[in-house]
Amino acid sequence: MSTASEPTAEEIREWVVQFTSTATTLGYIQMASYTTYSCEVLNVIGNVFGIIQIYSAVASVLLCLYALLGAKKKWLWAIFVPYFCSFTVNIVGITFHFTSGGAARSPYLPEIFRCTFSYGHPKAFMMSAYNILIRDSLTALFGVLTFYKRYRDQDNSLIRVIRRDGAVLYITACLMGVLVAIFYTPGFPIGDQWLLLSTLRSIAYPILANQLILNMHRTATRNDLKADTQIDRNREL
Repeated sequence: MSTASEPTAEEIREWVVQFTSTATTLGYIQMASYTTYSCEVLNVIGNVFGIIQIYSAVASVLLCLYALLGAKKKWLWAIFVPYFCSFTVNIVGITFHFTSGGAARSPYLPEIFRCTFSYGHPKAFMMSAYNILIRDSLTALFGVLTFYKRYRDQDNSLIRVIRRDGAVLYITACLMGVLVAIFYTPGFPIGDQWLLLSTLRSIAYPILANQLILNMHRTATRNDLKADTQIDRNREL
């Protein structure tokens, strides 16, 4: 008599979703030829690229906030020391996750779907989740501080400051990061079961960061042109 327990509805749903998405992307033949080692390598590569993508976008937003705050040394330390601490903690959490789990044959579709993974240690997930929450909360705090200082220190209207500095872009990015981090916080009653929020963040956050950089470049170019025009006028006088 088999001692294996019957799969729960949640486990079956996860296997079906994973199998369908992988089969659609890779095809039956390629998927069936995977080994568990190949699965682990692909998982590591995917997570590495995911970390690079998110942390590069966050760094771009923070660099823009640093520039808007006047590029002073005190802001450099205040902004980027927590950023690099968060990056270090994230690497430790990911390493802990990989070493505590691993690729395994599917108990339901062993000859078809081989890229399945045993769950890592819960502490690894908790470490990463709280680390991301703190990182995105601090980024949002610096975003609000930047908006406040830029508006307070200048005589322009609120709408003009928002349009010139790209405030909508960095505030949207910050709020999106905090929202996703809250949904992934352990114990939060509502979860992102279908990965909709994390997928939206992975797509939208880099786009917002890129648009923020382009906006700052356009603003700097206009200011340079105005300065050159003023210099030419002074020379004529």
